[in-house]
Amino acid sequence: MVFGSALTYAIYLIGSASIISRIGSVRFTAYSMTVTSIAIVLHFLFTHDMASLKQPSAVYVLAIAMALLSTVLPAFFVSEALNRIGAKKTSIIGSVGPVSTLLLGVIFLNETITAMQLLGTGLVIAGVLWISLHKAV
Repeated sequence: MVFGSALTYAIYLIGSASIISRIGSVRFTAYSMTVTSIAIVLHFLFTHDMASLKQPSAVYVLAIAMALLSTVLPAFFVSEALNRIGAKKTSIIGSVGPVSTLLLGVIFLNETITAMQLLGTGLVIAGVLWISLHKAV
């Protein structure tokens, strides 16, 4: 599943660059977020009971804030980065995310780092270095 996610995201980054250059990053992001939202709502309707929507209002406020700050805003930023600097540079810069998430979890949430997380971090850093050095040659 992780490999499949990484593969589809790579295809998305590479494939979307040409579309963004034609229709613009804002329109592309709006289209892709609309399609994604429809798919998520349909999945929810088929897999959950509507009673699960009964939540305290604070849950909805936090969910909306997380959706806007952690999903919608970054999606627009990634699309604009694809438009301005291209897919290769955007993917290299985007690979900083998992490493920074790990470090922020340690700093702000007092989490402990496991050997598997260190291995994954090393793989991300090695991949970024390999792509960077490979492109330079």
